[in-house]
Amino acid sequence: MPVYTYKCEECHKQYDELVAIDEPNAVECKHCGMPGVKRIMGTPSLKFRGTGFYATDYANNKKGKVDAKSTS
Repeated sequence: MPVYTYKCEECHKQYDELVAIDEPNAVECKHCGMPGVKRIMGTPSLKFRGTGFYATDYANNKKGKVDAKSTS
């Protein structure tokens, strides 16, 4: 489920909310209860799981590496 950031137009507080894709957007502020909440576009967050995402995962893998001296 994605996490969306909302900002209230009345109290000007921001908060993050975990929302299912099929759920409608929030319309009331969870701090003051007033309507007029806007969803703010932010930077998406990514979480990499498993192996192969770090340089240390390939440190011992010599196969498949191309030597720069042999290609010139």
